[in-house]
Amino acid sequence: MAVTKVGRVVLTVTDLDEAVRHYTETMGLSVTTRRDGEAYLRLPGDQDHHNLVLQQSDRASLASFGIKMSDPGDLEELELVAGRAGADVRRVSGGEHPGLGEAVVFRLPSEHEVWAYHDIEHIGWAEGMENPDPVPEDATAGTVHAQRIDHVAICAPDVGDLAKFLTEVLDFDSSEILIGPDGRPGATWMYCTNTMHDIAVVPGPGAGLHHVSFAADSRAAVINGIDTLRHRGVPTMDFGLTRHGIAGVTTTYFHDPSGIRNELFFGPYPTPGVPGQVPPVEWEMAEFARGAFYYENEIDMAFMTEIT
Repeated sequence: MAVTKVGRVVLTVTDLDEAVRHYTETMGLSVTTRRDGEAYLRLPGDQDHHNLVLQQSDRASLASFGIKMSDPGDLEELELVAGRAGADVRRVSGGEHPGLGEAVVFRLPSEHEVWAYHDIEHIGWAEGMENPDPVPEDATAGTVHAQRIDHVAICAPDVGDLAKFLTEVLDFDSSEILIGPDGRPGATWMYCTNTMHDIAVVPGPGAGLHHVSFAADSRAAVINGIDTLRHRGVPTMDFGLTRHGIAGVTTTYFHDPSGIRNELFFGPYPTPGVPGQVPPVEWEMAEFARGAFYYENEIDMAFMTEIT
């Protein structure tokens, strides 16, 4: 059984039209399907039917996130393994949701709902699948040019408990760990692919979302993205461009119209893609300010405590 990526994120938003405008006109996604109360959007760096689903609601939240499996048989195996681990598991038939095949749905110990799937409609690159022009059309001109979903950062009342589930049930591994005063994980950055984290786990309420991260294709693209955000009147964190000591990435954070935190970043280091190959980097709590914000070497408490 293998997870190939965190491939889709479902967000509830308080104003669907405003959210669609943000993710298309500011972020650079495109709408593939829209129906009553929902919009399905894709990123230019992914060939699947959609990567982001926006649902109208009276509150903003992470409704679910999806993991793409490498083989159709992985769904049956996951159904058994997750059930044995105590998760409530159900099946969703293919065709019930636009572009999406059969899915196994379960909840993590942190109360987050996860959709595991293999089949999803293949749309291909926006530039086409035959003799494509490597220079894309200007559909994303004036946006921050987000390329793909890189990771989700989710909250857990017990970071170690969730990390154990992700490791034992889904074959994730930790690339970096913040060690709490009690010697247990205070936060952890976990991977299932060849990037340093596909899921970050931070302390917080069950089912909580800290941020959704979108990958840029260069450090310069992050800088240009900040210019675009400021030009469009989208507030970034006070210092705009920064760098994490953890992962070493260049990054900026901002919010969509519903208050959901977005990240645009570049530069995660590669990981083996399979668990147990290399030990994780460990951070002491006394060094966390440098790990979180390398340039500033201080903690922005609003950044740590504002959760969707």
